[in-house]
Amino acid sequence: MALGLQFVNGDFVLSSKKLVFVQNIDKVRKDFVKFLMTDKETPLNRTSYNRYNPNYGTNINNTELYKNLTAKATLDMLEMQLSEAIKYYITLQETRTNLTLSEVISDIVFNVYQDIDNPQKIKFMIQVQVATGQTTILNLSQEV
Repeated sequence: MALGLQFVNGDFVLSSKKLVFVQNIDKVRKDFVKFLMTDKETPLNRTSYNRYNPNYGTNINNTELYKNLTAKATLDMLEMQLSEAIKYYITLQETRTNLTLSEVISDIVFNVYQDIDNPQKIKFMIQVQVATGQTTILNLSQEV
């Protein structure tokens, strides 16, 4: 939800000798993926710096949550973690006053499922729609 520079293969993108910023649905995609990939700060996951918002991020990568769970229970737990993360992200967006309509998430549909080729991998298909009607699909995975 901050300014985002555009990268290609790890390099800044320049146009007319100026840095290119990510905008609209691409910005939403970048910000939302960053949010989902950031681990929430917990007593077992302390950072060495003072976080502005220790609740930013998710517990999706916290493998302690999935110990001794069946495959179905693990899927249910991941679905619950993703649902809670989405709700929190929307709450964060609602506190912002400087978002354009092309950055405001209006709908999210997601599916959590087990990879048929690798049962240790859980996949997430997330479709995000913004207020202008644009959509993007995120395909993420997590090893458990």
